[in-house]
Amino acid sequence: MNDTSCRGVQPLMRFAAALLLLCALLIAGSPARALEGDDGVFDPSSIIKVGSTYHIFCDGTGIVHKTSTDMVSWTTVGNVLGTGNGPSWIQTYVPGFTGYFWAPEITTMGGKYYIYYACGGETPATDQCIGCATSTDLVNWTDQGLVVAATPSTTWGGIDPSVCEDASGNYWMTWGSWRQGIYDAQLNPTTGKFLNSTKTNIVNITDAEASKMIYHDGYYYCFFNQGTCCVGITSTYTIWVARSTSPTGPFTGAAVFIASAAPIYAPGQLGYFDDNGTEYVTFHYDDGNSNGYPRLFISHLTWSNNWPVNNPNWIANGTYRITNTTNGLGVTGGATGASLQAVTENTYTAATNQKWVFTNLGWNLYKITNADGGLALDALDCSNANGTLMDLYAYWGGTCQQYNIYHENDGTYAFATYNGGGNGTDVLDIPNGVSTLGTQLDLWAYNGLWTQKWTASTP
Repeated sequence: MNDTSCRGVQPLMRFAAALLLLCALLIAGSPARALEGDDGVFDPSSIIKVGSTYHIFCDGTGIVHKTSTDMVSWTTVGNVLGTGNGPSWIQTYVPGFTGYFWAPEITTMGGKYYIYYACGGETPATDQCIGCATSTDLVNWTDQGLVVAATPSTTWGGIDPSVCEDASGNYWMTWGSWRQGIYDAQLNPTTGKFLNSTKTNIVNITDAEASKMIYHDGYYYCFFNQGTCCVGITSTYTIWVARSTSPTGPFTGAAVFIASAAPIYAPGQLGYFDDNGTEYVTFHYDDGNSNGYPRLFISHLTWSNNWPVNNPNWIANGTYRITNTTNGLGVTGGATGASLQAVTENTYTAATNQKWVFTNLGWNLYKITNADGGLALDALDCSNANGTLMDLYAYWGGTCQQYNIYHENDGTYAFATYNGGGNGTDVLDIPNGVSTLGTQLDLWAYNGLWTQKWTASTP
Protein backbone atom coordinates (compact mmCIF):
# COMPACT_ATOMS: atom_id res chain seq x y z
CA MET A 1 0.00 0.00 0.00
CA ASN A 2 0.97 3.60 -0.49
CA ASP A 3 0.92 5.70 2.65
CA THR A 4 0.05 8.83 0.66
CA SER A 5 -3.31 7.52 -0.58
CA CYS A 6 -6.46 8.88 0.99
CA ARG A 7 -8.39 5.80 -0.12
CA GLY A 8 -8.62 3.77 3.07
CA VAL A 9 -4.99 4.02 4.10
CA GLN A 10 -5.33 7.68 5.01
CA PRO A 11 -9.10 8.23 5.46
CA LEU A 12 -8.47 11.37 7.48
CA MET A 13 -7.14 12.99 4.29
CA ARG A 14 -10.53 12.44 2.67
CA PHE A 15 -12.23 13.89 5.75
CA ALA A 16 -9.90 16.88 5.65
CA ALA A 17 -10.69 17.39 1.97
CA ALA A 18 -14.40 17.37 2.78
CA LEU A 19 -13.85 19.87 5.60
CA LEU A 20 -11.91 22.20 3.30
CA LEU A 21 -14.72 21.91 0.79
CA LEU A 22 -17.30 22.95 3.37
CA CYS A 23 -15.17 25.86 4.51
CA ALA A 24 -14.74 27.08 0.95
CA LEU A 25 -18.48 27.00 0.39
CA LEU A 26 -19.09 28.98 3.55
CA ILE A 27 -16.49 31.56 2.60
CA ALA A 28 -17.81 31.87 -0.96
CA GLY A 29 -21.39 32.25 0.22
CA SER A 30 -22.68 30.68 -2.99
CA PRO A 31 -21.34 28.18 -5.52
CA ALA A 32 -18.67 29.67 -7.77
CA ARG A 33 -19.52 27.42 -10.68
CA ALA A 34 -22.98 26.50 -11.90
CA LEU A 35 -22.09 24.58 -15.04
CA GLU A 36 -21.11 20.92 -15.32
CA GLY A 37 -21.69 20.20 -11.68
CA ASP A 38 -21.97 21.98 -8.38
CA ASP A 39 -18.80 22.77 -6.47
CA GLY A 40 -17.36 19.91 -4.53
CA VAL A 41 -18.15 16.96 -6.82
CA PHE A 42 -15.77 14.14 -5.93
CA ASP A 43 -15.85 10.52 -7.11
CA PRO A 44 -18.77 11.05 -9.52
CA SER A 45 -20.72 8.02 -10.68
CA SER A 46 -21.58 7.37 -14.28
CA ILE A 47 -24.55 9.40 -15.49
CA ILE A 48 -27.90 7.68 -15.87
CA LYS A 49 -30.84 9.13 -17.80
CA VAL A 50 -34.49 8.59 -16.87
CA GLY A 51 -36.97 10.25 -19.19
CA SER A 52 -35.58 13.71 -19.81
CA THR A 53 -33.66 13.92 -16.52
CA TYR A 54 -30.01 13.07 -15.96
CA HIS A 55 -28.83 11.71 -12.62
CA ILE A 56 -25.36 11.54 -11.09
CA PHE A 57 -24.14 10.54 -7.62
CA CYS A 58 -20.98 11.39 -5.72
CA ASP A 59 -19.11 11.19 -2.41
CA GLY A 60 -20.84 12.56 0.62
CA THR A 61 -23.06 11.94 3.61
CA GLY A 62 -25.57 9.30 2.60
CA ILE A 63 -24.35 9.52 -1.05
CA VAL A 64 -25.13 12.84 -2.75
CA HIS A 65 -27.68 12.75 -5.61
CA LYS A 66 -27.75 15.45 -8.31
CA THR A 67 -29.97 15.93 -11.35
CA SER A 68 -29.94 17.95 -14.56
CA THR A 69 -32.20 18.46 -17.54
CA ASP A 70 -29.45 19.56 -19.94
CA MET A 71 -26.18 17.98 -18.69
CA VAL A 72 -24.86 21.49 -18.04
CA SER A 73 -26.43 22.74 -14.81
CA TRP A 74 -26.77 20.30 -11.89
CA THR A 75 -28.83 20.54 -8.71
CA THR A 76 -28.48 18.53 -5.48
CA VAL A 77 -31.78 16.77 -4.80
CA GLY A 78 -31.07 14.45 -1.89
CA ASN A 79 -29.01 11.86 -0.05
CA VAL A 80 -29.59 8.24 -1.04
CA LEU A 81 -29.05 6.72 2.42
CA GLY A 82 -30.08 9.68 4.56
CA THR A 83 -27.92 11.90 6.70
CA GLY A 84 -27.09 9.56 9.59
CA ASN A 85 -24.35 6.97 10.03
CA GLY A 86 -25.72 4.67 7.34
CA PRO A 87 -27.02 1.10 7.65
CA SER A 88 -26.02 -0.51 10.96
CA TRP A 89 -24.44 -3.59 9.34
CA ILE A 90 -21.55 -1.43 8.10
CA GLN A 91 -20.23 -1.12 11.67
CA THR A 92 -19.38 -4.85 11.61
CA TYR A 93 -16.93 -4.30 8.78
CA VAL A 94 -15.98 -0.65 9.29
CA PRO A 95 -16.06 0.16 13.03
CA GLY A 96 -16.78 3.81 13.67
CA PHE A 97 -18.20 4.54 10.20
CA THR A 98 -19.99 7.91 10.34
CA GLY A 99 -22.00 7.93 7.11
CA TYR A 100 -19.64 9.59 4.59
CA PHE A 101 -19.79 7.25 1.58
CA TRP A 102 -17.24 6.99 -1.21
CA ALA A 103 -17.34 6.39 -4.96
CA PRO A 104 -20.97 5.46 -5.68
CA GLU A 105 -21.89 3.85 -9.00
CA ILE A 106 -25.37 3.58 -10.53
CA THR A 107 -26.64 0.87 -12.89
CA THR A 108 -29.81 -1.01 -13.83
CA MET A 109 -30.38 -4.75 -13.56
CA GLY A 110 -33.59 -6.76 -13.65
CA GLY A 111 -35.83 -3.70 -13.86
CA LYS A 112 -34.33 -2.03 -10.78
CA TYR A 113 -31.75 0.64 -10.13
CA TYR A 114 -28.72 -0.48 -8.15
CA ILE A 115 -26.38 1.91 -6.48
CA TYR A 116 -23.09 0.47 -5.23
CA TYR A 117 -21.08 2.34 -2.63
CA ALA A 118 -17.91 2.08 -0.60
CA CYS A 119 -17.26 2.59 3.10
CA GLY A 120 -13.78 3.26 4.47
CA GLY A 121 -12.68 2.94 8.06
CA GLU A 122 -10.31 4.61 10.42
CA THR A 123 -9.75 1.84 13.01
CA PRO A 124 -7.99 0.17 11.32
CA ALA A 125 -7.83 2.08 8.07
CA THR A 126 -7.63 -1.15 6.07
CA ASP A 127 -11.19 -2.18 7.03
CA GLN A 128 -13.39 -1.39 4.01
CA CYS A 129 -16.55 -2.72 2.46
CA ILE A 130 -18.87 -2.32 -0.51
CA GLY A 131 -22.64 -2.44 -0.24
CA CYS A 132 -25.57 -1.76 -2.52
CA ALA A 133 -29.07 -0.33 -2.41
CA THR A 134 -31.98 -0.67 -4.83
CA SER A 135 -34.77 1.57 -6.06
CA THR A 136 -37.51 1.62 -8.65
CA ASP A 137 -37.74 5.43 -8.85
CA LEU A 138 -34.30 6.80 -7.82
CA VAL A 139 -36.01 8.48 -4.87
CA ASN A 140 -36.86 5.71 -2.42
CA TRP A 141 -33.98 3.35 -1.72
CA THR A 142 -33.77 0.01 0.07
CA ASP A 143 -30.36 -1.02 1.33
CA GLN A 144 -29.39 -4.59 0.35
CA GLY A 145 -26.35 -4.95 2.58
CA LEU A 146 -22.84 -6.24 1.99
CA VAL A 147 -21.45 -7.13 -1.43
CA VAL A 148 -17.78 -7.59 -0.54
CA ALA A 149 -15.56 -6.70 2.41
CA ALA A 150 -11.84 -6.07 2.77
CA THR A 151 -9.76 -6.70 5.86
CA PRO A 152 -6.01 -6.52 6.50
CA SER A 153 -5.75 -10.12 5.26
CA THR A 154 -7.51 -9.76 1.88
CA THR A 155 -5.54 -9.12 -1.28
CA TRP A 156 -8.11 -6.58 -2.49
CA GLY A 157 -9.22 -3.24 -1.15
CA GLY A 158 -12.96 -2.82 -0.63
CA ILE A 159 -13.64 0.46 -2.41
CA ASP A 160 -14.55 1.98 -5.80
CA PRO A 161 -17.24 -0.37 -7.15
CA SER A 162 -18.28 -0.18 -10.79
CA VAL A 163 -20.53 -2.33 -13.00
CA CYS A 164 -20.16 -3.44 -16.62
CA GLU A 165 -22.62 -5.33 -18.83
CA ASP A 166 -20.75 -7.72 -21.12
CA ALA A 167 -21.52 -8.69 -24.73
CA SER A 168 -23.74 -11.55 -23.54
CA GLY A 169 -25.82 -9.49 -21.12
CA ASN A 170 -23.97 -10.64 -17.99
CA TYR A 171 -22.96 -8.13 -15.31
CA TRP A 172 -19.58 -7.74 -13.67
CA MET A 173 -18.43 -5.60 -10.80
CA THR A 174 -14.90 -4.23 -10.71
CA TRP A 175 -13.48 -2.85 -7.49
CA GLY A 176 -10.41 -2.56 -5.28
CA SER A 177 -7.24 -0.53 -4.76
CA TRP A 178 -3.82 -0.17 -3.27
CA ARG A 179 -3.16 -3.85 -2.63
CA GLN A 180 -3.04 -5.99 -5.76
CA GLY A 181 -4.95 -3.56 -7.96
CA ILE A 182 -8.34 -4.11 -9.62
CA TYR A 183 -10.55 -7.16 -9.16
CA ASP A 184 -13.76 -8.24 -10.81
CA ALA A 185 -16.52 -10.77 -10.15
CA GLN A 186 -19.73 -11.68 -11.95
CA LEU A 187 -22.98 -10.40 -10.45
CA ASN A 188 -26.29 -12.13 -9.97
CA PRO A 189 -28.70 -9.73 -11.75
CA THR A 190 -31.52 -10.73 -9.39
CA THR A 191 -29.75 -9.99 -6.13
CA GLY A 192 -27.00 -7.59 -7.22
CA LYS A 193 -24.53 -9.69 -5.19
CA PHE A 194 -21.72 -11.91 -6.48
CA LEU A 195 -22.88 -14.88 -8.54
CA ASN A 196 -20.17 -17.12 -7.07
CA SER A 197 -16.96 -16.93 -5.07
CA THR A 198 -14.65 -16.35 -8.04
CA LYS A 199 -12.75 -13.07 -7.86
CA THR A 200 -10.22 -12.24 -10.57
CA ASN A 201 -7.32 -9.82 -10.27
CA ILE A 202 -7.59 -8.12 -13.69
CA VAL A 203 -5.13 -5.24 -13.16
CA ASN A 204 -2.24 -6.30 -10.95
CA ILE A 205 -0.82 -2.84 -10.26
CA THR A 206 -0.39 -1.99 -6.60
CA ASP A 207 -1.81 1.52 -6.57
CA ALA A 208 -4.56 0.98 -9.18
CA GLU A 209 -8.02 2.08 -8.05
CA ALA A 210 -11.21 3.84 -9.20
CA SER A 211 -11.92 1.40 -12.04
CA LYS A 212 -14.58 1.52 -14.75
CA MET A 213 -14.95 -1.28 -17.30
CA ILE A 214 -16.91 -0.83 -20.54
CA TYR A 215 -17.47 -3.00 -23.61
CA HIS A 216 -16.87 -1.64 -27.12
CA ASP A 217 -16.57 -3.41 -30.44
CA GLY A 218 -15.19 -6.71 -29.22
CA TYR A 219 -13.03 -5.40 -26.41
CA TYR A 220 -13.41 -4.70 -22.71
CA TYR A 221 -11.70 -1.52 -21.58
CA CYS A 222 -10.71 -1.12 -17.96
CA PHE A 223 -10.08 2.47 -16.90
CA PHE A 224 -8.37 2.98 -13.56
CA ASN A 225 -6.46 5.55 -11.55
CA GLN A 226 -2.89 5.51 -10.39
CA GLY A 227 -1.24 7.97 -8.06
CA THR A 228 -2.43 9.88 -5.02
CA CYS A 229 -5.66 11.78 -4.53
CA CYS A 230 -7.27 14.20 -2.10
CA VAL A 231 -4.49 16.75 -1.65
CA GLY A 232 -5.53 19.32 -4.24
CA ILE A 233 -3.26 20.21 -7.14
CA THR A 234 -0.38 18.29 -5.59
CA SER A 235 -2.33 15.06 -6.09
CA THR A 236 -0.73 12.78 -8.67
CA TYR A 237 -3.88 11.03 -9.89
CA THR A 238 -3.79 9.94 -13.54
CA ILE A 239 -6.42 7.90 -15.42
CA TRP A 240 -5.13 4.88 -17.35
CA VAL A 241 -6.81 2.39 -19.67
CA ALA A 242 -6.04 -1.20 -20.68
CA ARG A 243 -8.08 -3.64 -22.77
CA SER A 244 -8.94 -7.32 -23.10
CA THR A 245 -11.18 -9.57 -25.18
CA SER A 246 -12.64 -10.97 -21.94
CA PRO A 247 -14.04 -9.25 -18.84
CA THR A 248 -11.72 -11.41 -16.75
CA GLY A 249 -8.62 -10.40 -18.67
CA PRO A 250 -5.78 -10.42 -19.26
CA PHE A 251 -5.84 -6.63 -19.73
CA THR A 252 -2.91 -5.36 -21.74
CA GLY A 253 -1.59 -2.21 -23.40
CA ALA A 254 -2.04 -0.01 -20.34
CA ALA A 255 -1.60 3.64 -21.30
CA VAL A 256 -2.39 7.05 -19.86
CA PHE A 257 -5.91 8.16 -20.84
CA ILE A 258 -6.21 11.49 -18.99
CA ALA A 259 -3.33 13.24 -17.23
CA SER A 260 -3.06 16.52 -15.35
CA ALA A 261 -2.68 19.64 -17.48
CA ALA A 262 -3.25 23.07 -15.96
CA PRO A 263 -5.79 24.05 -14.80
CA ILE A 264 -7.13 20.46 -14.71
CA TYR A 265 -5.27 18.52 -12.02
CA ALA A 266 -5.59 14.96 -10.70
CA PRO A 267 -8.44 13.65 -12.90
CA GLY A 268 -10.10 10.67 -11.27
CA GLN A 269 -12.98 8.22 -10.89
CA LEU A 270 -13.99 7.93 -14.54
CA GLY A 271 -17.60 7.15 -15.43
CA TYR A 272 -19.20 6.39 -18.79
CA PHE A 273 -22.48 7.41 -20.42
CA ASP A 274 -23.95 6.86 -23.90
CA ASP A 275 -26.74 9.32 -24.67
CA ASN A 276 -28.35 8.12 -27.90
CA GLY A 277 -25.01 7.57 -29.58
CA THR A 278 -23.10 10.51 -28.08
CA GLU A 279 -20.58 9.02 -25.68
CA TYR A 280 -19.35 10.84 -22.59
CA VAL A 281 -16.89 10.24 -19.79
CA THR A 282 -17.24 11.94 -16.42
CA PHE A 283 -14.51 12.50 -13.87
CA HIS A 284 -13.60 14.83 -11.05
CA TYR A 285 -10.59 17.11 -11.10
CA ASP A 286 -8.87 19.59 -8.81
CA ASP A 287 -9.27 23.10 -10.23
CA GLY A 288 -5.95 24.93 -10.43
CA ASN A 289 -7.82 28.23 -10.72
CA SER A 290 -9.66 27.67 -7.43
CA ASN A 291 -6.97 26.36 -5.07
CA GLY A 292 -7.53 22.74 -6.03
CA TYR A 293 -11.29 22.74 -5.46
CA PRO A 294 -12.87 19.47 -6.73
CA ARG A 295 -15.19 19.82 -9.71
CA LEU A 296 -17.05 17.67 -12.23
CA PHE A 297 -15.86 17.41 -15.85
CA ILE A 298 -18.04 15.99 -18.63
CA SER A 299 -16.01 15.15 -21.70
CA HIS A 300 -16.64 13.73 -25.16
CA LEU A 301 -15.46 10.13 -25.75
CA THR A 302 -14.39 9.12 -29.25
CA TRP A 303 -12.54 6.10 -30.66
CA SER A 304 -9.44 5.62 -32.78
CA ASN A 305 -8.10 2.21 -33.84
CA ASN A 306 -10.25 0.55 -31.18
CA TRP A 307 -8.79 2.69 -28.40
CA PRO A 308 -10.76 5.36 -26.53
CA VAL A 309 -9.88 9.03 -26.94
CA ASN A 310 -10.77 11.73 -24.43
CA ASN A 311 -11.97 14.77 -26.35
CA PRO A 312 -12.74 17.67 -24.00
CA ASN A 313 -12.96 20.15 -26.88
CA TRP A 314 -16.40 20.13 -28.46
CA ILE A 315 -15.56 22.41 -31.39
CA ALA A 316 -12.54 21.97 -33.66
CA ASN A 317 -10.32 24.92 -34.52
CA GLY A 318 -11.70 26.77 -37.51
CA THR A 319 -14.07 29.45 -38.76
CA TYR A 320 -17.78 29.25 -37.92
CA ARG A 321 -21.04 31.13 -37.98
CA ILE A 322 -22.67 31.37 -34.54
CA THR A 323 -26.44 31.24 -34.78
CA ASN A 324 -29.21 31.26 -32.21
CA THR A 325 -31.17 28.05 -32.48
CA THR A 326 -34.61 29.62 -32.01
CA ASN A 327 -34.67 32.93 -33.87
CA GLY A 328 -32.01 31.94 -36.41
CA LEU A 329 -30.13 35.23 -36.13
CA GLY A 330 -26.34 35.27 -36.39
CA VAL A 331 -23.83 36.74 -33.97
CA THR A 332 -22.38 39.76 -35.76
CA GLY A 333 -19.31 41.89 -35.11
CA GLY A 334 -19.28 45.65 -35.67
CA ALA A 335 -19.78 46.85 -39.25
CA THR A 336 -16.13 47.82 -39.65
CA GLY A 337 -14.60 45.40 -37.15
CA ALA A 338 -13.30 48.29 -35.06
CA SER A 339 -12.46 48.07 -31.36
CA LEU A 340 -15.36 48.54 -28.91
CA GLN A 341 -18.00 48.11 -31.61
CA ALA A 342 -21.06 46.21 -30.43
CA VAL A 343 -21.56 42.48 -31.00
CA THR A 344 -25.17 42.10 -32.11
CA GLU A 345 -27.73 39.69 -33.53
CA ASN A 346 -28.60 40.08 -37.19
CA THR A 347 -29.90 38.15 -40.16
CA TYR A 348 -27.10 35.93 -41.37
CA THR A 349 -25.77 37.02 -44.77
CA ALA A 350 -22.35 35.33 -44.72
CA ALA A 351 -20.70 38.72 -44.27
CA THR A 352 -17.12 38.58 -42.99
CA ASN A 353 -18.09 40.16 -39.68
CA GLN A 354 -20.53 37.26 -39.10
CA LYS A 355 -17.73 34.71 -39.23
CA TRP A 356 -15.81 33.78 -36.09
CA VAL A 357 -12.47 32.05 -35.69
CA PHE A 358 -12.32 29.50 -32.85
CA THR A 359 -8.89 28.74 -31.37
CA ASN A 360 -8.69 26.09 -28.68
CA LEU A 361 -6.55 27.00 -25.66
CA GLY A 362 -6.84 23.55 -24.05
CA TRP A 363 -9.44 21.76 -21.92
CA ASN A 364 -12.44 23.19 -23.78
CA LEU A 365 -11.28 26.79 -23.38
CA TYR A 366 -11.36 28.98 -26.50
CA LYS A 367 -10.58 32.41 -27.79
CA ILE A 368 -13.11 33.55 -30.39
CA THR A 369 -12.06 36.27 -32.84
CA ASN A 370 -13.96 38.03 -35.61
CA ALA A 371 -12.90 37.24 -39.17
CA ASP A 372 -13.23 40.93 -40.05
CA GLY A 373 -10.19 42.49 -38.37
CA GLY A 374 -9.31 39.72 -35.89
CA LEU A 375 -10.67 41.38 -32.75
CA ALA A 376 -11.91 39.16 -29.96
CA LEU A 377 -15.43 38.49 -28.71
CA ASP A 378 -15.13 40.47 -25.50
CA ALA A 379 -17.11 41.25 -22.33
CA LEU A 380 -17.11 45.02 -21.89
CA ASP A 381 -14.78 46.23 -19.12
CA CYS A 382 -13.97 42.58 -18.42
CA SER A 383 -17.05 42.32 -16.23
CA ASN A 384 -18.92 39.10 -15.51
CA ALA A 385 -22.03 40.80 -14.11
CA ASN A 386 -25.48 40.06 -15.47
CA GLY A 387 -26.19 42.38 -18.39
CA THR A 388 -22.55 43.00 -19.33
CA LEU A 389 -22.55 44.02 -23.00
CA MET A 390 -20.52 42.17 -25.62
CA ASP A 391 -18.14 44.04 -27.89
CA LEU A 392 -15.05 43.64 -30.06
CA TYR A 393 -11.63 44.26 -28.56
CA ALA A 394 -8.02 43.33 -29.27
CA TYR A 395 -7.21 39.94 -27.78
CA TRP A 396 -4.95 40.32 -24.78
CA GLY A 397 -5.53 36.95 -23.10
CA GLY A 398 -8.02 38.20 -20.54
CA THR A 399 -10.45 35.71 -19.06
CA CYS A 400 -13.30 37.90 -20.29
CA GLN A 401 -12.11 36.96 -23.80
CA GLN A 402 -11.89 33.22 -23.13
CA TYR A 403 -14.84 30.85 -23.25
CA ASN A 404 -15.72 27.43 -21.98
CA ILE A 405 -18.06 25.87 -24.51
CA TYR A 406 -20.62 23.59 -22.88
CA HIS A 407 -22.32 20.94 -24.97
CA GLU A 408 -25.99 20.69 -24.06
CA ASN A 409 -27.98 17.49 -24.40
CA ASP A 410 -29.93 18.89 -27.39
CA GLY A 411 -26.72 19.45 -29.35
CA THR A 412 -26.55 23.20 -28.80
CA TYR A 413 -23.78 25.10 -27.04
CA ALA A 414 -23.55 27.59 -24.19
CA PHE A 415 -20.59 30.00 -24.38
CA ALA A 416 -19.42 30.80 -20.84
CA THR A 417 -16.86 33.49 -20.14
CA TYR A 418 -13.92 32.42 -18.04
CA ASN A 419 -13.57 35.61 -16.02
CA GLY A 420 -14.10 35.36 -12.31
CA GLY A 421 -11.51 32.58 -12.00
CA GLY A 422 -13.27 30.16 -14.32
CA ASN A 423 -16.64 30.31 -12.61
CA GLY A 424 -18.45 29.45 -15.82
CA THR A 425 -21.75 30.99 -14.71
CA ASP A 426 -22.22 33.83 -17.21
CA VAL A 427 -22.96 32.96 -20.82
CA LEU A 428 -23.55 34.64 -24.16
CA ASP A 429 -27.19 35.75 -24.10
CA ILE A 430 -29.86 37.64 -26.03
CA PRO A 431 -31.13 40.26 -23.55
CA ASN A 432 -34.77 39.74 -22.63
CA GLY A 433 -35.26 37.42 -25.59
CA VAL A 434 -35.53 40.40 -27.94
CA SER A 435 -35.18 39.41 -31.62
CA THR A 436 -34.86 42.95 -32.97
CA LEU A 437 -32.12 43.18 -35.57
CA GLY A 438 -29.08 44.95 -34.20
CA THR A 439 -29.74 44.10 -30.54
CA GLN A 440 -26.45 44.09 -28.65
CA LEU A 441 -25.78 40.74 -26.97
CA ASP A 442 -24.89 40.45 -23.29
CA LEU A 443 -23.80 38.06 -20.57
CA TRP A 444 -26.30 36.51 -18.22
CA ALA A 445 -26.26 33.78 -15.60
CA TYR A 446 -26.90 30.42 -17.22
CA ASN A 447 -30.58 29.46 -17.16
CA GLY A 448 -30.86 27.05 -20.07
CA LEU A 449 -33.37 29.22 -21.96
CA TRP A 450 -33.36 29.55 -25.75
CA THR A 451 -31.69 32.93 -25.50
CA GLN A 452 -28.46 31.15 -24.46
CA LYS A 453 -28.48 28.26 -26.95
CA TRP A 454 -26.21 28.54 -29.98
CA THR A 455 -24.90 26.49 -32.85
CA ALA A 456 -21.48 26.75 -34.48
CA SER A 457 -21.63 25.67 -38.12
CA THR A 458 -19.82 26.09 -41.42
CA PRO A 459 -20.20 29.70 -42.57
